[in-house]
Amino acid sequence: MTNYLGGHPEFTEKINDGKLEVTSDSLIFSRYIENPAVFKSGKYEKVFSIPLKTITGTKLDTARNVNLGKVLLVGLFAFGWKDKVLAVTFKDDMKMINTAVFIKGKLDEINNQIISNRYQLLKKVSRRA
Repeated sequence: MTNYLGGHPEFTEKINDGKLEVTSDSLIFSRYIENPAVFKSGKYEKVFSIPLKTITGTKLDTARNVNLGKVLLVGLFAFGWKDKVLAVTFKDDMKMINTAVFIKGKLDEINNQIISNRYQLLKKVSRRA
């Protein structure tokens, strides 16, 4: 499970128990929705996606080492975290720069997938030009 801490302009609330996945062209964050009728069952519902072509950078670090802006974003509790934090910087539709911040989960793998898939996507685009 991965937690979304904020940074996307259209989704400002923190979301726990989510799933972060990388496709060939997008980073997708989904939240877990429980089915109260069936014990321990539910499904993931997409919250937002970030096209890989709009990502300008990623940073994987421990919460202790995040900069002041991210601390303000997630609160002073960040200093006590030992978990890894993934910060994904991207341009939205208005060309504004945003940084979505995630904590927990397989963030090493996600970061490597973003880098690899983004490279492959941009390589395809540059061949067409």
